[in-house]
Amino acid sequence: MTCYLVSGTQAERAHVNNIIVMKMSNLHGTNQQNEECDDDDDDDDDDEKDPELETALIKHNGSINRIRVSLDVFTTQNRSLVITESSRIRKLDLGF
Repeated sequence: MTCYLVSGTQAERAHVNNIIVMKMSNLHGTNQQNEECDDDDDDDDDDEKDPELETALIKHNGSINRIRVSLDVFTTQNRSLVITESSRIRKLDLGF
């Protein structure tokens, strides 16, 4: 499973803010086992890939109050809006 996350920063100085785009991949459910069986199945997890986190920073001038991201299922394009503390709106193409 893969999950995309988008967040923003609110630094004291406007020029050091960023929009953070994150991709979490190779996500798996957890296995809940009885304590009695713990030592038997330790080697079986080697076949699964480890979860990965990739991040990208986009420079942004000003604090970020809200970020809205939606994926159009029919065209597979995203629609992303960033709303700043000064009520300005910035439209972004995040490329996922």
